[in-house]
This record gives sequence, C-alpha cells and structure tokens, in this order.
Amino acid sequence: MKTRDPEPIAAQRLLERGGKQHRLDQIRAEEAAAMERAVEHALSFAKPGPERIFEGLLSAGDVA
Repeated sequence: MKTRDPEPIAAQRLLERGGKQHRLDQIRAEEAAAMERAVEHALSFAKPGPERIFEGLLSAGDVA
C-alpha cells in the first residue's frame, strides 16, 4: 500500500517539476497542525449515548 499512497507520489512529482523541499515540508507541517486542530475539536464534543448507536446507518431493505 505504501507504493500506492498518493501523498508521497504527489510530493515526488512536485519535486520533479521544480518544487522546493522546504516548501513541501512547510505544507506538511501546516496540514499536520490543521489535522491536530480538527481532532481536538472533534474530541471536545460529548460522546453520544447508546440510544444513538444506530443513528445515521443506512438499510438496504426492511428489517424484520
């Protein structure tokens, strides 16, 4: 799977086309910080109780 990961493939292509490693490192750092903020935001909410365990699930048909 590592050979098919789109991030390093895109990074290599950018470098081959004249992109600079320091800029790529900066973008990666910005994205890591954004992901960390998103995780912190998501974790700040209360977890739903068991009464909502099936909320949002789709069904392919009637359930008996």
